[in-house]
Amino acid sequence: KEEIDNAIDKSINDASRMKKIIFDMLELSSLENEMLRPITLINIKGTLKEIITSLEVETEKRGLKILFANDDDFDIRMNKDDFERLFKNLIENAIIYNKPNGCITINIDRNKRSVSIKDEGIGIKEEDISRIFERFYRVDKARSRRESGTGLGLAIVKHICEYYDYKITVQSTINFGS
Repeated sequence: KEEIDNAIDKSINDASRMKKIIFDMLELSSLENEMLRPITLINIKGTLKEIITSLEVETEKRGLKILFANDDDFDIRMNKDDFERLFKNLIENAIIYNKPNGCITINIDRNKRSVSIKDEGIGIKEEDISRIFERFYRVDKARSRRESGTGLGLAIVKHICEYYDYKITVQSTINFGS
């Protein structure tokens, strides 16, 4: 009975992971084909707060805090689903690769019209930084598999940024975060 239950659990987890991969691949395909996406005015801070609320279970489980570095805010014209996918992927990575009881700091800069997300996690080796936006590339393969990642999240982030002609950069220090 226990073996059967374990096999069923493994099958369900594998099917769920495959579903995520298919969804992510479809999303990448639609971004690459530059399908028209309805554009709306999005409040950066308000929408980021909604994303953070949707991730509360994970942040609480890991004892993490998500803080805004300042009171800056601005609006942006973008497809709301794209905005949410972009920042949910980035914040999820900050959660997954953060240290236990760590902090994630979000800095909104109205003057530069930029948003940065900083974690206190494991960091990324310099030689890996140029590859993290590749499909299926994983810096920490074991952790990504445990977290049921697809290896497509940052590829989606890159394609969303390219679609809107946004710039994305990464700075990281091993054992001090990204």
